[in-house]
Amino acid sequence: MLATQRHNQIQALLLQHGAVSIAQLMETFDISMETARRDLAAMEKAGLLTRVHGGALSLNTTRFYRPLKERMQDQQPQKQAIARAAAKLVNEGDYIAISAGSTALAFAQELRSCIRKLTVVTYSLDVFETLRDLPEYNVLLTGGNYYATERAFRGPAAAAFLSGLYVQKVFFFPSVLSLEKGITCRTQELVQRITPILHRCDHVYILADSTKFEKTTPYQIVPLRQDYTYITDNDLPDDLKEKYKANHLNFIYAD
Repeated sequence: MLATQRHNQIQALLLQHGAVSIAQLMETFDISMETARRDLAAMEKAGLLTRVHGGALSLNTTRFYRPLKERMQDQQPQKQAIARAAAKLVNEGDYIAISAGSTALAFAQELRSCIRKLTVVTYSLDVFETLRDLPEYNVLLTGGNYYATERAFRGPAAAAFLSGLYVQKVFFFPSVLSLEKGITCRTQELVQRITPILHRCDHVYILADSTKFEKTTPYQIVPLRQDYTYITDNDLPDDLKEKYKANHLNFIYAD
């Protein structure tokens, strides 16, 4: 296959999925890693995509990202409904982990109003600051390299802290997820940070508003697993509800 033909097909993949990885290109086109990298470099030079570590993003996906401060007011009624539904799954005295994001903050605020005693581990500065002054809350903040645009900690120190813990429940707030690609993120660092604790708990709850479904970014954290519980708002389209039900995924739809 000529390089121009591959480039056209790579553009089609980016249009469909928003991202491609080097490994995906190697498998799809039966090419070497060096050839895949050259293709992406040439396409970036032509203004067709943005390269990231291990792959590339479509320009639309690159523009999709906005810092946490800009996302705080998005989908507020839906986030609050999701937070209320999730808080009902927390018992007094539980030991839980909460990831970061605007919905995570709404969840922390809801917990503050309805749960008296709790142990919480988080890498979100907002979650920590929301819960730290409650007398019967034990709040553990990971530390690590501070990521200002997300008000969260990252890097090896945060990952090592989480990998040494076992909690009853993990409440994870992904940027996007899809049935085909699972829960994905923009950076490989988040995969390394969150994956250990997803495997060191009794139950995982995935909280995301309906606008985040059937979208993808380059790095898979985990597939959509049947032993997870997914909490979203009731605006998710009916065809997607049926699709997830047919794949035996456990959903809670918040009103």
